[in-house]
Parts: sequence; C-alpha cells; structure tokens
Amino acid sequence: MEYDLRKVGGALATLATYTGLVVGVWALPWNRGAKVLLLVILILTGALVAAVTGLLAEQRRIRELRSDNDQLMARLADASYVSDLTDGMIALVYCLSQPPLADTDNHYFEVIEKYRVDGDDATYSYRLRGRRVASGVSETIRLKVSGDTPADAVSLVAEASDATSGEPLAMTFVRDDPYFKVMEITFKSPISTGDEFDVSVSLRWGGTFPRVRRSDYLFSQWSLYAGEGIERLSCAVSYDLQLRNVTLEELETGHRRRSAVQPKLVDANGRCELSWVVPNPTALYLLRFEKVLP
Repeated sequence: MEYDLRKVGGALATLATYTGLVVGVWALPWNRGAKVLLLVILILTGALVAAVTGLLAEQRRIRELRSDNDQLMARLADASYVSDLTDGMIALVYCLSQPPLADTDNHYFEVIEKYRVDGDDATYSYRLRGRRVASGVSETIRLKVSGDTPADAVSLVAEASDATSGEPLAMTFVRDDPYFKVMEITFKSPISTGDEFDVSVSLRWGGTFPRVRRSDYLFSQWSLYAGEGIERLSCAVSYDLQLRNVTLEELETGHRRRSAVQPKLVDANGRCELSWVVPNPTALYLLRFEKVLP
C-alpha cells in the first residue's frame, strides 16, 4: 500500500508540473500555433525521457535478476555436487568394507589406472605389475571396482590379458552387485612366492559420469586395497570435454587435504588429458573437476 501511495503521489506531482507548464506556455505572448508546437515538443520530450528512464530501470532490473539467477544456479550446482559426492563417498565406503578387504598376497611394483570418458560412459583400464609375497601357490588375482550407476557384469564387457605377451586371460565375477564388482583373473600358469605377474584389465561402465553433472569426481582406492604396498601409482583421465578447477585431494586417517601432487593437464585432439604419479601411496585419492559444457 505504501508503494502504491508513492506511485500515486509521483503521478500527481508530474501532472501538476505539466499543468503548470501548459499554463505557463499558454501565457506566453506568442501566436497560437507557436505555443501549440512548443507544448507538443515539450510533451514528446517528457514522454521520451520517461520511456528511456523506464527502459534503463528495466535493464538494471534484468541484470539484477540474472545475477540472482546465476548465484542461485551456482548454489544449486554446489548443493547437487555435495550430494553427488556424498553418495559417492557412501558407495566408496561400502566398496572398501566388502571382501576382499585387501590384497595381502601381492606386492605391487606399479598400478596404472586409466579412465577414458566419452559422453556419460567411462572405460576403465588397469595394469597390475607385481610379485607374489604370500606363501603357497595361487592361480588367480582379484580386484574391486565400483560405479555411480547400476550395471551388471555382462554390460561391462570386461576383458583381461597378460600385459607382456598380450594373451587373453580368463575372468569371472565373484561379486556382481549393481554398483560394486569383484573380478577374479586367472593366470596362464599358477604363481608361487616370489613369482612376478603383469596383468591388464579393461571394462566399460555406462552412465557413471553423467553429462548433466557439472562438477564431478573420481576416487582412486588402490593404495588402501594393496595391503602389501605399491611402489608407484600412476593415474590418467582422458575426457571428451574441457575441464577446469581440477584438484587432487588425499583422504587419510579421517583428514582430507590438497595433495602435494597435482595432475598435469594437457589439451590434445579435442580431449582433456589429466595424469599424475604418486610414489609409495598410502592415502585414498579424490580427483575433483568441473566440466566445460558446450
């Protein structure tokens, strides 16, 4: 009501001003035609000034609304990312808490993780170089993987091979939960204590990096799973979008901190290539990034 009264008061003041102006012009000692022309010019000028003032006010209001909308969208995006990251942490904790809890049979010289993202889907690739340190003989090696969308073993089209000879290796899923898998790879020949191995594994997990998620993440859990240690952990991500605000963090003993090792970022053939290497890793690694959507 107060706002309406101000508008009415302003309108009355404007009307009074124009009324006084008309009376003043009409009292001038000019001929009738000149006075009419002057009044028309003054009225048109006033209308133009009012229109321009209103247009500027509307443009300012639009800019304010756009700024408010951008801030709201940023807050919603941040809230959505926090929610997605929380869901990812829950899935990660579940993955880490499920057997096998750790590989205590093998020491790894190097674990190489590679992720290629095309659209919403990702191809996971792992190369495991190591030596059996447990006593006895083993025919297999196990690893765990997880994804943010449900999938069954058949849809992953998983493959394994001897990285040295290229010969295919038999693979079975001993655990096939929607978001969590345990894979068992069978060596060509059983290995004993001190024997070395070099195994490659690949699979394609659909929908695990949804395009609509502006901010995304990737966990590397190998340093926790490898109970007998890793001498070198190499990670690489190839994305079909440009990425920004890329940060590698470490989670260890309940604390989360920015890693001293940060990814190298290279643009190559329209793709964004990230890579980092950690010697003797002991922490869980979290890669955070934003996608530059077209």
